[in-house]
Amino acid sequence: FVQKCSSKDITPTDLPRGHLCHLHAEHLCLWASEEEISTFLGDETAVTAFVGHLSDATMVAGQIAQQLARSTSDILVVPCSGCMMPYDGFDYCRHTGFLPKSACPFPEANAAVHRATLLMALAVSFLSSREPRDLLLRATAMDIPAGISTLEFTTNRIARGGLPPLVILLVGALDNCNRAFPKCAHLAISLLALVVARRPASSLATLDPVPLVDAVVMYLKDVFNRVHNCDCAVEERYGIMQLLNLAPLLYYFGDWAESNKLLIKSRLPEFLASAVCNLIHTALLHGDNSEFNVDGPADLDQFPELQAARVDVAYLLFGSVRVVWERPLTAAIASLIEVLGRWAWRGVAVGTARIDCTPPPEIEGRLTSAVRRAYSESVSEAFTGYREELEVLSAREPSIAFVGGIVDALIAGKEGRGALLPSAGEDSAPGLLREPLLHANMKCALPGCSNTAMGDDRPLRLCSGGGR
Repeated sequence: FVQKCSSKDITPTDLPRGHLCHLHAEHLCLWASEEEISTFLGDETAVTAFVGHLSDATMVAGQIAQQLARSTSDILVVPCSGCMMPYDGFDYCRHTGFLPKSACPFPEANAAVHRATLLMALAVSFLSSREPRDLLLRATAMDIPAGISTLEFTTNRIARGGLPPLVILLVGALDNCNRAFPKCAHLAISLLALVVARRPASSLATLDPVPLVDAVVMYLKDVFNRVHNCDCAVEERYGIMQLLNLAPLLYYFGDWAESNKLLIKSRLPEFLASAVCNLIHTALLHGDNSEFNVDGPADLDQFPELQAARVDVAYLLFGSVRVVWERPLTAAIASLIEVLGRWAWRGVAVGTARIDCTPPPEIEGRLTSAVRRAYSESVSEAFTGYREELEVLSAREPSIAFVGGIVDALIAGKEGRGALLPSAGEDSAPGLLREPLLHANMKCALPGCSNTAMGDDRPLRLCSGGGR
């Protein structure tokens, strides 16, 4: 199956029923045993070949999307339904504000996107396990020798007939495929999050922070359209899942000095804070709606198109899996608040970032139309107005009780070590991200080392895998 998916000649109709190959790639555990998967991923030759095919497919899909974007800004609908998110096709989600769609004009593009989505979905399935996957991680997040820049390392690989490191190509796919072929972008986000969570130092050191942050911001703009007062229950559910898949990557943006400096400039703190406010409103208004509970497990009988709306990073967050599956909207709210708290703890001025919003009713009538359009509040002011609502959500789901302290610290304008992080330990609320990510089979950042603990079995913690 892997060889078939890797073939450059594959087309969407090569396997029975066309989309069946996507079901195989996305539900690997249903037909392959852990022993079979481990045997394949323990073969260095096979893993190297797989990552080579994956890198080639990712690069080609990104290049095609970049070329097509010059002639159209529509979502490009391809013949294989498995290559699309369900709301992207012609037959789905025609409602107010849906994005324009047009048929992909080139058969070669259809085949390239099909190959890329199959291989990316396979890689996500491999890495979304609790198992270490050492060889695959090392082939994905390469160790660049000390004293050599990423540019020099990449140039030398290309000169020898190789491709850039996969994490670099994933950023390119995220940037170029976000509008034309959204599913490629969603899979790229999941892969980046899974790799960065296991090897944060090695993978982030390979990347240029500017294109990565810019690509994530563009991706988030489309995601936010799905969760900000969305008219479509299917799109809203996908938006929530996409936020959860992105959360581990966002979490490490604050720890990475290069991206930390770009967070305020890119307006990411206010984007996330605005999303939190909207999601709180949705959770309280529609969270327990009997017709469609957006804050509950997906009802596949009512909405079969939600079968592909998965949290690919769920098993990284092993201590948080229950709330992710049972209360996904609540989990998304708590995760974004935890990300903002982490950024503040790392010195980012989160509390003073400005959110564009509607003025309060008591002053709105006294403002001119121009002032109303330009009205904004700080994150601290906005969160003050939602503090009681967060208490209601915490009472409904006690595992997110930790968000209260983080929000209080943001309201008080605390930054650096004055900000609050979720506590570690069994007898406290450890957060949905912090404690699980510390124990997510994180690898040492030293070249060639795959240790997940220090010599005395202490976990690799603040060093982000550096072994200090």
